[in-house]
This record gives sequence, structure tokens and C-alpha cells, in this order.
Amino acid sequence: MVNTDNLSADQLKRIETAIRVSEAFRKEGFDPIQYGGATVEFYTQGLYTTGDVDMGFLRTAPSLEGKNRIMNGFGCRDSIRFYKVGDVLLDLGGVAELYSDRFVRIQTAEGSLLMEAPEEEISQRLLYGIYPQPNEEQTQAAKLLVAQGLLGNIPVDWDEARRVARLPGFKVEAELDQLLVECRKELGLPF
Repeated sequence: MVNTDNLSADQLKRIETAIRVSEAFRKEGFDPIQYGGATVEFYTQGLYTTGDVDMGFLRTAPSLEGKNRIMNGFGCRDSIRFYKVGDVLLDLGGVAELYSDRFVRIQTAEGSLLMEAPEEEISQRLLYGIYPQPNEEQTQAAKLLVAQGLLGNIPVDWDEARRVARLPGFKVEAELDQLLVECRKELGLPF
């Protein structure tokens, strides 16, 4: 389980909001999943920060009317995609396009939150770091994720990480291998 001790009050608020929203949609028969920056923020124990929560759904998504009805229960106004829950901005998409099914589930007394696989987040951040132009912030996010995985702070299956990195939509296996060498060296871990 990932440690939440290093998260700020705002970061914890985003996680708690995502859990509450997930539970509301789960009660209606949907499988919500969090992905994107807030997931990276959680996996890196707050070393990477974002300002919103990105969520979608596995297999099937509610209709726009269904989303709005559920989100109205949180005091939100009708929207196409963006909702404000308290002071947390929620980007609530449709069916999520995910390439790894090694999701991480966070369980709390208030409910649970399903998060995108760390293996996929690594490949996404590596891709965003080089395409369409170099982006050092995204490369740094990938480095933080790899370091957390190597240190055992998040559950990373490195064979799965390489499989996702090789996929036609990513093609970042060489970048992943390079980053693994760099992180192992910086962390003083064996090769």
C-alpha cells in the first residue's frame, strides 16, 4: 500500500474526493478509475503535484444525464465533463482507454478508489516527456515513478512496465531502460 503521510492537505482532499465520487458511481453499477496527474501525485507521495482529479470508467460509462444526476448530489451544476466538488476540480471522462489491468485499489473507511496501473503511468509520462516536444516536468514525473517503484513504495511489475512501454501507442522502452539505469545508479541500487 502506498503511504499517504507525505501528502499535503490539498492532495489528501483530492484523494478523499475521488473516493467519495467513486463510491457514488459504484452504487449505480459503474466502475470508476482515477488516472492522470493525481494518480502520479499519489504514487510519488506528493513529490509530483497537480491541481485536478482525472477520472473515467472501466467498460461502460454513465450517460451525460446520469453523470450530472450523480454529481448534482455533490452540489455540482450540470456539466459536460468538468465538475467542482468543494474546491476540487474533477475531470470526469467516459470509458478510459487503458493498456494495463494491474490497477491499484486504495481502501479507506470511507470507501475505495481504483487507480491506473503505475506501469502505464510510467510509459505515459515518458511519452509526454519526449512528444510532441521535450517536456522536462513529465520526464521528471516518470523518474519519480520509477524511483518509487525501485524503492518498493509502489507495486511495479517491471515486465509489465516494459510490455506497456513497447506498445505502438507508446514506443518508449529504450527510454524506460535508460531511466531504470539512471535511477538505480542515483539510488545506489544494483543493476
